Amino acid sequence: TLYSFTVAWHPLMPDVSDSVPYIPAVVELPGTGGVRIIGNLVDVRPSEVQIGMKVHLRWRDIRDGVSVPIFAPG
Repeated sequence: TLYSFTVAWHPLMPDVSDSVPYIPAVVELPGTGGVRIIGNLVDVRPSEVQIGMKVHLRWRDIRDGVSVPIFAPG
């Protein structure tokens, strides 16, 4: 469940300017007693994001042997 988020409109570096806007999100994991993790929210427009929306965990491979959590609606 989406607990909190923000929308980043400015790239951290010019080399990643094609990645904005992006949505860093805090997600509360079900059945964990309130454990929350941070990851980008993908496949949704910033205007459609709502606190409390259901999301599911996916993994994005960033290099061989390294993956980071991301979330998508649903």
